Amino acid sequence: MIVPEDRTKNPSHTIKLAYVVYHSTNPNPAPDPVLFLQGGPGGEAISLSVNDYHTFVAPFLPERDLIVFDQRGTGESEPALNCDELTKVYQQDIHGLIPSTTRKLVYSNAFLSCSGLMKSEGISLNAYTTVASAADIKDLISLLGYQQVDLYSVSYGTRLAQVVMRDYPKIVHSAILDSVVPIETNMFSMYPNDIDASLKTLFDGCTADPECNAAYPQLGNVFWSLVSELDTNPVSITTSDLKMGTITESINGSSFLSVILGLLKSADLIATAPQSIYRFKNGDYSTFITAQSSLPFVFDGISPGLYISMMCHEQILAATPEELQAAMVNGPDVKDYAWLPFYGDANDLFNECESWGSVGPSAGENDPAMSDIPTLVVAGKYDSATPPSLSQQVASHLSHSYYFEFPNQGHAPTFEDSSGCGMDIILSFLQNPAVEPDHSCLSKIKDPHFLVPYTGTPVLPLETAQVAGVLDKVPKGWLSFQDGVYLRADSPIDITQAAIFQTYANSTELENWFSSKLYDYHGLDSAPAATGQRQANGLTWTLYTSTSDGRPVDIAMADYHGRSLVVTLFCSSDEHDALYQTVFLPMIDSAQP
Repeated sequence: MIVPEDRTKNPSHTIKLAYVVYHSTNPNPAPDPVLFLQGGPGGEAISLSVNDYHTFVAPFLPERDLIVFDQRGTGESEPALNCDELTKVYQQDIHGLIPSTTRKLVYSNAFLSCSGLMKSEGISLNAYTTVASAADIKDLISLLGYQQVDLYSVSYGTRLAQVVMRDYPKIVHSAILDSVVPIETNMFSMYPNDIDASLKTLFDGCTADPECNAAYPQLGNVFWSLVSELDTNPVSITTSDLKMGTITESINGSSFLSVILGLLKSADLIATAPQSIYRFKNGDYSTFITAQSSLPFVFDGISPGLYISMMCHEQILAATPEELQAAMVNGPDVKDYAWLPFYGDANDLFNECESWGSVGPSAGENDPAMSDIPTLVVAGKYDSATPPSLSQQVASHLSHSYYFEFPNQGHAPTFEDSSGCGMDIILSFLQNPAVEPDHSCLSKIKDPHFLVPYTGTPVLPLETAQVAGVLDKVPKGWLSFQDGVYLRADSPIDITQAAIFQTYANSTELENWFSSKLYDYHGLDSAPAATGQRQANGLTWTLYTSTSDGRPVDIAMADYHGRSLVVTLFCSSDEHDALYQTVFLPMIDSAQP
């Protein structure tokens, strides 16, 4: 679809918007299709619909069409406001190539370079707004010949949905708002309050869970003490990986806070948050090392230029530096904003937006949507990006709305809920938006069960398996990652694994291999140290210990007919003793070639 870049100026200066229509499998589909509005701002919708077709697209098609489009400035639409210079600087930053003393200057120059390049190409950055995208939606519906649509929006997409409901109510049959961004609320001003609310939910949830409270007492006090300590004495974490290279990150209070808040956004990671806080306190940086592996991909699937344009126009420049700074001072103990690619205090944010060439919103642009359009409003109890209070706020001025909160979810529950309850509620709502949808499945969903260190009780069950030519007892229920390697996988960031394998090298050669400083000890922090021997099934095992990124590694080697058997255990310090006794030693004692 071709539309004017700026509808208030020269109409011949146009842009192209990419869209996809997934047609219903029903010969007589409902007249109102679903139109999906992606978040970000700047997120790609078309690629999402292809990659998640079975969970995201297919459920709608038995009843109606689904329309997906890449909003102006994103994805397959042209131009896409990509920012190669900013991406390049960010990659240099996470690989430790930018000194902290010049960091702000380097990022500021990247902002100038990106905006300057796009302006030289004739792009009017101030034309990329939510109001303009809402007008695009009106034109798209007209082009496709539909009278009305059901808006399905997530995160930032909910702000766009509200603008469409406000400015073009006649084209909206119903709306679904998942993880709501209110039009009238400045997210940067609310940042401290949102942090406080999300963390309070976490701390209260842990206190109410007897196991969590016993394992992680005074979680809130421990957390804020860590934030304060890290602002004074940051911790440097370096991780090496063949695919991403060496990443060095200085963890201060704001970056520590950012990682923990990131856990609360994901339903799969909420249960790990208390454990991650206490482990960091005790020198185990497992969660943060895992987080580093995702750093190179933080801008994947999003157009940084659009994100910057919209955030500057609709959020940052909608306030004053004094207002934003006052919100930080009166909020929790956080010194800086941590919204990539924005860093620093309020003045830094304003300077970055001014260098981008942004202007603030027009009068009325950020007025709320006051509507009686049937609307389903959904929130995740632990969502740190758009806490439930924001969804409740918007629902309060939508007179025909239904509000549902998922007790075990973070951001975007209708996408993240693996039980299917979220999609069931959506489909029930679409069948008849005039009445409250069936939400009985919500009553079956429980609060998160927070992870606590394994203490050895109950004893982990083992099962006999034939592995790499060895008969052995291995942990029952652990994932067999590859032949002989077993992952506990209590969460997506659980590092715990045990392995057994054979090799044609003898134990002396293996010890020398692990002790090679030239090859960085093959993943260990230092050469393994022998701790003793153990006899089992006619084999003499030599036991070794070492660490990897500070976390304990146990190795046992036994020579056998010119080969060697090897058993390994890798885990966190707070569970080491229990897993050593219940997994590592039983695997040694039961191994039979």
